[in-house]
Amino acid sequence: MLLRYGTENHLSLCDYQEVICLAASGLKDDNVDLLRYTTSRGGEKDVLPVIAMYGANAAGKSNMIDALRFLFYAAADSYDRWRQRKTPPHQYCKVDAQGNRRASVYDCDVIINSEHYQYGFSITDEGIEKEWLHAYTAGPKKVIFERDFSDGNKREDPVYFGPSMGRRDKTLKNLADSRKYLFLSAARSVRHEKLSPITEFFDRQFALISGNENMPDGIIADDLSAPDVKSKVETILGKADFGISGIQITSKKIDDKQRDFQKKIALLLKDLTGESETLSFPDEEKVLAFIHRKSDGGTFKIGRSQESSGTIHLLFLLAPIISALKYGRLVVLDEITTSLHTNLSREIVRLFSNKESNPKNAQLIFSTHDTNLLSCGALRRDSIWFAEKDRDGKTCIYPLTDFKVRKGENIEKGYLQGRFGAIPFIGDIQEMFSEGMYR
Repeated sequence: MLLRYGTENHLSLCDYQEVICLAASGLKDDNVDLLRYTTSRGGEKDVLPVIAMYGANAAGKSNMIDALRFLFYAAADSYDRWRQRKTPPHQYCKVDAQGNRRASVYDCDVIINSEHYQYGFSITDEGIEKEWLHAYTAGPKKVIFERDFSDGNKREDPVYFGPSMGRRDKTLKNLADSRKYLFLSAARSVRHEKLSPITEFFDRQFALISGNENMPDGIIADDLSAPDVKSKVETILGKADFGISGIQITSKKIDDKQRDFQKKIALLLKDLTGESETLSFPDEEKVLAFIHRKSDGGTFKIGRSQESSGTIHLLFLLAPIISALKYGRLVVLDEITTSLHTNLSREIVRLFSNKESNPKNAQLIFSTHDTNLLSCGALRRDSIWFAEKDRDGKTCIYPLTDFKVRKGENIEKGYLQGRFGAIPFIGDIQEMFSEGMYR
């Protein structure tokens, strides 16, 4: 479960800011079942199941999502993907003249197996600058490990292991001394008893959905491999009046010409990125087909290329979302309303806001331009955030709760009127079409 995350010097997010906070406020908003966890001192705290991000086009909403993606990706895979690179992937703020010289910072608070952890790191073109993992159990915070290379290699020992790390053997020490990757990611390679479950959280509990309709069938087929997930997806597609009664998954042999092309592209990308991941090329690929109902009670089958973009987009959302609800994952979605009717978007949000459909504490963070969601009762006031760029092109992220908004107030109207900012300003387009414009 994610409680919060912050970043600094990532793309258009220049200054450090808490980008998203999922700790619920004391607002008495209806229609949303909050998530709950027990603190180390025996108390209980509420957590938001959903966060919605609004803002004008190019305001930095996608950069906010990319920062979170980078945090989870680096924590899980940097050891495998970065250690053969000449430099790490430093995503600095390019609109800041000093961005390439400053460290980019990423940190978060998470609940893993009922334990509260704070994890973070900073990175430059030269490598990892700092990395830390703290636990918040009964009493003050406990340092599990800290690494600090901010003054180069001048420190006698830039690595500190807390008592809970156990014996500090030579292998662990060698992994921690490298600036090429995150130590948390490397700890999984030695199956460290304390750190491996935390690394697994960053690897398995995160699902990024881009809405890319060119996504291979095999990725969706993996999410549909669980029979109960597939059944729920088929039920929703049927009730949404798409005329679909089922999804068929078959295997198709990959011909030699296609496999050779895949190898060339994959090897080229490997050379460009410098990543050391072992490449594999399967002999078969998964293919999706859709079973449709006919008015006489019969059925017919059509392929993916013949389906509407709305159907494909909804499928690409539903498969990982239903899977996430089953396993209690965090789903991050860029542009939830692409090719979807508002009513469908609202129902997807409500899946996470209801204990019956979300018993494992799954969470959803999404960006959108659909202002109808602001007035349909699906979102709490503390679930709504905004992204806005200043004149220098730097993004600022802020919550609706920074404004005095009463319960039941028309938030959609206030947003469209510009009361909360984060809307495009394009002037009077009609003036462009004044008489004589085309002469």
